[in-house]
Amino acid sequence: MDTNNIPKTPLIDIIFNDRNKAYGAYELRTNYSSRLGKSLAFVFSVTAFLFVYSLMAKDSKNNDLGNKIDTVVTLADAPKKEEVIKIPEVIEPVKEQATSTVATERFDIPKIVPDDLFVETDRPPEIADLEHKKIAKFTSEGNDDIGQMVPPSILKEESIGPSINDFKKPEDEEPPIAITVSIEAQYPGGQSEWRRFLERNLDYPEGAEESGIQGDVWVQFIVDKEGNISEITALNDLGGGLAEEAIRIIKRSKKWKPAEYNGKKVTYRQKQKITFRIH
Repeated sequence: MDTNNIPKTPLIDIIFNDRNKAYGAYELRTNYSSRLGKSLAFVFSVTAFLFVYSLMAKDSKNNDLGNKIDTVVTLADAPKKEEVIKIPEVIEPVKEQATSTVATERFDIPKIVPDDLFVETDRPPEIADLEHKKIAKFTSEGNDDIGQMVPPSILKEESIGPSINDFKKPEDEEPPIAITVSIEAQYPGGQSEWRRFLERNLDYPEGAEESGIQGDVWVQFIVDKEGNISEITALNDLGGGLAEEAIRIIKRSKKWKPAEYNGKKVTYRQKQKITFRIH
């Protein structure tokens, strides 16, 4: 090949210069661009056909669904069954069997009170007295208690045994005389007024003064909710009439300020010291 013609000669002819062009490779490479274009055109045509076909199929499906939705379906009412009214069975109450009356023994809830307020009738029964009897609010004659069960209605009518109200907490019941208080009873005006009252009204007994008797006399008395005093007693006696004078001075003091427990006025057994000194 002439070197002057190389720039104008295609690359394929340069490669196959002085070679057998009729073998086939030369023809394949020469027509490569044409074959590639045809292949791409074929692939593009098939792809476009499938895309258009899918769109047409989808549109046809939507039309079919629209036609189905527009269809009106009328349902006939099912025949009603006749309602069957059931009459409830009447169950007769079981009649309680009559039982014999059982002997009862009164048993009150024990209360703690001072010895001078104890009443013999409040003493609880002995264990032996309760062996064959039921506990109740009253004592009655009857058959021995052998463990027989008594229907609830009979218990209610005859009030056999203690009720639930008998087992109240101690703080729910206010004792007649408080054992402990938040504030003790005191003379109106406090200790200063009590001292002035003693100075104006206390008389030193002549017998005690002549005998040189002096000291403290403790007096006990009850102050109720209204401040009234009662049951005045001397807890010790030094002699010479000092105990009698101490009781007299308490009686003369009239009303006191009541004791308090949890903010409420209560009846309380107050103790007060009265001092006798010879000057």
